[in-house]
Formats: sequence, structure tokens, C-alpha cells
Amino acid sequence: MQINLRPPKGGDEAELAILCGEMDYHSDASEVTARLLALSGRDDHMVLVATDAKDKPIAWVHAHLSFRLVAEVFAELGGLVVSAAHRGQGIGERLLVEAERWGKEQGVSIFRVRSNVVRERAHGFYLRAGYEQFKTSYVFQKMLS
Repeated sequence: MQINLRPPKGGDEAELAILCGEMDYHSDASEVTARLLALSGRDDHMVLVATDAKDKPIAWVHAHLSFRLVAEVFAELGGLVVSAAHRGQGIGERLLVEAERWGKEQGVSIFRVRSNVVRERAHGFYLRAGYEQFKTSYVFQKMLS
């Protein structure tokens, strides 16, 4: 299967929203449009879309730089999803390698991935890609109204 990698473009939003839903981050096309607009032109974020031979998005990756007072800057995976119909074909590996390459180009030496504890298949994917689990955390959230 022919897979192409490119930045997101107008018209991708509905397919990208469907892919977000496959990760249980339900979004609609207008929300994805707004998020892509907010990220466009930023040097500290990258988004790549994997497409099939018909240029239909079947996967995406988002990486960004993370700045912390307590640590040196590092690159972090903001999200990576491959459509269920296309998993196991090396697409996720290609996208992850591109995200890591982008991180190196930004001058960072660390690339981090956060993965929900229920995503056991993803954990194996990252371990096979050479990542080490080095920390377990809780994530707390408060809605600000």
C-alpha cells in the first residue's frame, strides 16, 4: 500500500476528527479546524498526516516542544493515531520516526511519550520503538468556568 506523509490541509478535518474519535478523543471537523489553525505557523509544534493513494488521511502525528522550569526542553508526542483498518502496516512507526526527526531538528535530545494506562497495545508499540517506561504519573484536571 502506498502511504504518503504531508502536513494537514483544508478538507482533512472530517477524517482527522474521525481518527481522533478512534482514540476516544471525540471531536468534530470544526473543532479540528480550530485546533489546526491554532497550531499553524508555530515552530514549536508539528503535525503530519499519513494518506493513502487517494490522498485520504488514514493516520496523523502531532509533536511539540515542552518547556519546563524544572527540566531541559524536550519534544513530546501530542498524539499519534492510525486508523484501525491500517494498523500493523508500519505507518505508526513511520510517523513516530518523523516526529523524532523533527525533535532532533529542534535541537532537543529527549523525546517523550505519554500513554494512557489502558492502551496496552500502544505501550508495546513504544517499547518496540526503543522507548523505556521511566515514570508513572497521575493526571489531574479541573474545569475552569
